[in-house]
Amino acid sequence: MGIEAQLKEFSDFSITYGPLVLKDLAVLLVGLVAARLAFWLCKAQLPRLGMTPRSATMAGVVVAALLIAVTLTYCLRLMGLDPRLVVRLMLAVVITLVVLAFLLKPLLPNLPFKEGNTVQIEGLFGKVEATNLFHTRLKTFKGRTVFIPNARILGGTVVNFHFTPNLRVDLDVTVSYQADLGKAEEIMLRIMTEHEHVLPKPPPRFWVLRFGDSGVEISGRCWVPNVKAFRTKVECYKSIKAEFDRAGIPFGRARRAVLLQSAEADDPRV
Repeated sequence: MGIEAQLKEFSDFSITYGPLVLKDLAVLLVGLVAARLAFWLCKAQLPRLGMTPRSATMAGVVVAALLIAVTLTYCLRLMGLDPRLVVRLMLAVVITLVVLAFLLKPLLPNLPFKEGNTVQIEGLFGKVEATNLFHTRLKTFKGRTVFIPNARILGGTVVNFHFTPNLRVDLDVTVSYQADLGKAEEIMLRIMTEHEHVLPKPPPRFWVLRFGDSGVEISGRCWVPNVKAFRTKVECYKSIKAEFDRAGIPFGRARRAVLLQSAEADDPRV
C-alpha cells in the first residue's frame, strides 16, 4: 500500500471517527475534573458536618471513583461498545482491592497520629496537615511547612498531644529564700482552682521541688484539656506574677560568689 493510500485511509478514519473521539475526550476530561472537584469538596466540607478527616477522605475517594466509572461507561457507549464488560472488570478490580486491603491492613504500619493532631516529631512541634503513603506534611507553629518521610516517623519518637484527652500542666517557679512558702502555695492553688479550664479531678497540687542556687524551686500542677494546655499555662503564669507581686513574694535571682585573692597570697616567697 502506497503512502497516498495510507494518507487517504487515515483521512477517512479521521473524518469518520474524529468528532466521536474528540467528544469522548471532552466527556472524559469533564468527568475527571468533576471527580477531582468532588473529592476536594468532600474532604473540605464533610469534617464540618462532624465527620472525621480520614472518613471524609474515604468518602471523597468513593464519590470520585463513582464519577469516573460513570464517565467511562458513557464514553464507551458513545463509541458503540458494550460497557457491561468494562463495568464487570471494574467491579472485579474493586472487589480484589477491598479483599487485599482487608487482608493486608493488619500487616501495614499505622502512623501514630491523624490529620489535625498536634504532634512533636524530631524536635518539630506543629499540627499535621496531611498524610499519604510516603510523607507527612506538618505545619509548625512558626509558620513553616515541613515534609517528613513516613519511614523516619515510624522509626523515631513521636509525641501526640491529642492521643489522650487531658494533659498535666506544670507551673514551675523559683522564689527567694525569704519568701513565705505558705502564702505562695495558697495563691498558686487558688489561681489553678479558679481557672476555667483546670479540671477538678485530679485536684491541683503544690510541691516544693528543691533548694536551688537562685532560690526555692516550687511547682503547681494541674490537669487541663490538652487543646487548652498552652493557653492555660500562659494565663496561670501571668496571674502568678501579678499575685506574687501584690503579696510581696519575691522571685529568686541568680547569685554568683566572686572570691578575690591578691597576687601576694599566691607567691610562696611571701
